[in-house]
Amino acid sequence: MRWYAAIAGTVLLTVGAGLALASPLLPMAQGYERIAPRIWVDRAATPAQRQTVIARVTEAEATAGTDLGSWQAAPRWQVCTSAACDTGGPRGRTYLDRLIRLRPSVVDDPRFYLHEAIHAELHNAAGFTGWLGGKRLPVWLDEGVAVLSSGTDGAPKAAPDCATPAARPPRTPEDFALLAGPKGQTATEAYRLCACATQDWQAAGNSIDGLTARLRAGETF
Repeated sequence: MRWYAAIAGTVLLTVGAGLALASPLLPMAQGYERIAPRIWVDRAATPAQRQTVIARVTEAEATAGTDLGSWQAAPRWQVCTSAACDTGGPRGRTYLDRLIRLRPSVVDDPRFYLHEAIHAELHNAAGFTGWLGGKRLPVWLDEGVAVLSSGTDGAPKAAPDCATPAARPPRTPEDFALLAGPKGQTATEAYRLCACATQDWQAAGNSIDGLTARLRAGETF
């Protein structure tokens, strides 16, 4: 999951982060080692954990491609498996389509790998200018697709979950940050709002499969 409060309203920080993350040396500089193309884990990871991470990443990228109708992203995965490298914050983060970071609590959970992989492919399809500020890819759709595809926190379990929206679906990172709260205390409700809005979008005749093709064709949502 992305944590919009960290970047809300800070365009320069976002741009700077994108440029910095383009460097293949970043995970290595932070004490990680590569275990497969585009996959890094901390040096404390056990052999079993390394195999799990590789399997989860492979599965997530394949499933994201099936769900969305394409897989053209090539994010670097930086997976922390121990307390030594755990910096806190969201359990998963996707930086544009360049880097995905996961915390120890979700190393074994395939849902979070898929959630972040969905973000990476959507961001790749929208492009930086299309993603920035929800210009062509609104946050409610970005998060809603990720939540519905992966089943992570916020996924509606029954129709009543979406019966009475508590607020307008967030279009921008700033909107999402306000809904999630300063410490993320209402993040689950914010994700559910996004998922419900995406279900409404589907009910209107739209499909998740093929969304990336529409974004690459220049559509705005």
